[in-house]
Order: sequence, then structure tokens, then C-alpha cells
Amino acid sequence: MPTRNALTEQDWTRARVKFANVLFSGSWYSLILLLITFGIYFSGSAEYYISPDKMPAYWQISANDFNQLANTPHNWGWLDLLAYGDYWVFAPIAILLCLTPICSFLIIPTVLKHKDWLFMTILLFLLCTICLAASGLL
Repeated sequence: MPTRNALTEQDWTRARVKFANVLFSGSWYSLILLLITFGIYFSGSAEYYISPDKMPAYWQISANDFNQLANTPHNWGWLDLLAYGDYWVFAPIAILLCLTPICSFLIIPTVLKHKDWLFMTILLFLLCTICLAASGLL
């Protein structure tokens, strides 16, 4: 019969492997989707919000000036512009950014099972910080 420490290590190994697999495959899917959406944008087969020939004019200005001149939305307003090809690349980037919280949620059952309250506190702090940052409040 395995000792409690061996079982604990086995559970942690499974949780780490699950975390790593989701992160690995999600990263590759996001990268492939990013290449596809950029290829569509670059090919010119989608309608643009800002045409590529106008982009060099914006390269020399600050992000704040760009937002004002191009009339781009703030915070989550980019979701309204997903009809335009130049904003399609934001979706795979958003998927990539969601991988950390998704992977963190996957290990919560293991953390709770072993009553590792310090790690659970750190995990909850991480998830709350990510949610606050995504909301625009932080």
C-alpha cells in the first residue's frame, strides 16, 4: 500500500501534467489560429477597420494618440470590432491569455483534496488578480 506522501506526489504529478497539457495544446492552437487570422488579414480578403496602407502613419505616435486618431475602442470594446479582419488576431491572443486561469482552475480539486490552504490562497489571489485586470478595474 503506497504511503500518503507517495499518493500525494502522484496526485500532484497528475495535476501538473494536466496543467502542462492544457497549456501546451492551448498555446499551439492559439498560435495556429493567430497565424491563420493574420494570414487572412494580410491577404486582404477581409474588411479592415484600419487599412494596412494607413498603418505606417500610426507607427510613430503613442498608443493614446493612436486610439484618439483611429477612434479605436477601449478595454473590451475590441469585441465589437471582430467583424473586421484586423481585429480577428485579438481573439487568439485572448484565448492564449485565458489559458493561465483555465489551467489554474484545473488544479483546484487537487489543492482542495490535500487541504493545501497556502497554495489555495495563492491560487485564489492569482485568479482574482487576473479577473480584476481583465475587468479593467485594476
